[in-house]
Amino acid sequence: MSTFREDGHQLTCVLDERLDTLLSRSFEEELEGKPLDRYTDLIFDMEKVQYVSSSFLRICIKTAKQLQPGRLSIIHVSPVILKILNIANITGICRVE
Repeated sequence: MSTFREDGHQLTCVLDERLDTLLSRSFEEELEGKPLDRYTDLIFDMEKVQYVSSSFLRICIKTAKQLQPGRLSIIHVSPVILKILNIANITGICRVE
């Protein structure tokens, strides 16, 4: 289960250890229920994440396209996950730290 934290105009999504297809679908539904246009920054905090499915990569691409450039950040990315994000070119459409 992901956790959402609001801090003014910033929404942080703290993600679970595994973002398999089912959990990604659940996260996407939760995210779609948020009024993203209210926030100047959307952050996916991946400190605990050890696995991502292609469904999560699709969510990243879809979300980045919905927002203005520079509004989506993915933080606390492990080296393994960073490699996956690089291969999928997620690093080319949002900030990754």
